[in-house]
Amino acid sequence: MKKVFFSFAIATMMASLMACGGKTEQNQNDQDSTAVEAEAEEVQEFKLKEIMKTPSTMDNNKYFTVTYGVGEGIGNIVEWDLDSGVYGHIFPLKEDGTRDTTGDATLRVNVKDATLDDVKADPKKWTLEEVMEDRGTTTINGVDYWTFEGDARMVFYVAPTLSDNKVVIASIPQFAIDRNLEYIMNSLQTLKLK
Repeated sequence: MKKVFFSFAIATMMASLMACGGKTEQNQNDQDSTAVEAEAEEVQEFKLKEIMKTPSTMDNNKYFTVTYGVGEGIGNIVEWDLDSGVYGHIFPLKEDGTRDTTGDATLRVNVKDATLDDVKADPKKWTLEEVMEDRGTTTINGVDYWTFEGDARMVFYVAPTLSDNKVVIASIPQFAIDRNLEYIMNSLQTLKLK
């Protein structure tokens, strides 16, 4: 009986050791994989920093141009769809060139298949927000935009109807105005209709 028990104990211990060996090998593979992913992420982050330090001018070819990241020490990340518009985060950079998220703000510029009257009649359809406060007009580069604050605290700038019955709508968060974030206002002021 002792021999059977002893043999069983040895077999159990061997199985346990084999399992640990496999696990150790798997752990090593996981660590190698994690290291490679971290290295790739580091390279990607470095490239992103380089992009962030440079103002990006987006030319829609047909409707508008706008420049993101205007000013000394300002960065940006921009996503751009040629047909519908652009969306970008704009933020100050720290001295080491990394992103300072304490003042992060966004600027969106979209082209909609609507007229200014369409947007005024049904703002939620075209901006996804109801009008909380009508702010009249704001002039940007000689063009008067109908301006309103939406119920999610975004401020919208709706251009006059373009010749092909489309409209350009820009938006920024209200906190950018509240905190007088020059870098977001400077970028908004670069918006030019064609």
